[in-house]
Amino acid sequence: MSRRKTKKTANKPVPVHAGTGAVRGARAAILAFLKHHYGGEVAGVATHLRISYEGARQHLKQLEIESLAEKRPVRPAHAAAGWPLARYLLTPSGDHLFPKSYDELAVELIDTLADRLGTPALKQVLGALTDKRVREWAPCL
Repeated sequence: MSRRKTKKTANKPVPVHAGTGAVRGARAAILAFLKHHYGGEVAGVATHLRISYEGARQHLKQLEIESLAEKRPVRPAHAAAGWPLARYLLTPSGDHLFPKSYDELAVELIDTLADRLGTPALKQVLGALTDKRVREWAPCL
């Protein structure tokens, strides 16, 4: 009895903002690939996910229809003729599907500054940031 090999695609949903549902399976894996590789071509997506070129193209087309990815033609510098390559990139909507942890990063940064440099240094840094913001916003108020 032979075992069936499973594809390395994400079965977990990519977290999304309210009201849009979740992207799962190969399309979620493609979005993650585009995010981590700052875009990609159909062949690269197909190779990475171990799916056919046509399968990758169809998934990318669906992501394009859903406004989660966009296709941009790219002509390599060494290519004199022929069709330009299609490079797919995340749209702002596609990027929004990925969780952001800016608040956790800020808290960790503040805690690390206080631990390494002490509370007086942390107060000095935060005071300088506050003063800078006040100077920037004062003309607008």
